Amino acid sequence: MHTFYSTHVEPWPYSVASLHQYSGSETKLLKQFRYKLREALGLLVERGFLVAATINEADLVVVERA
Repeated sequence: MHTFYSTHVEPWPYSVASLHQYSGSETKLLKQFRYKLREALGLLVERGFLVAATINEADLVVVERA
């Protein structure tokens, strides 16, 4: 996720399914991928790369870069 979002100055929302596809993840279930994605985004917020990262009710990942 760091590499992906480091190429986006002002990232727009991406669906969880799109990020699953783009990442090349071998996780079969989207539910499991979503869990791992939340963890990864949380680390990026914790480390200060992102200001905020959420998965909204439309299953879109919305991030704000630091």
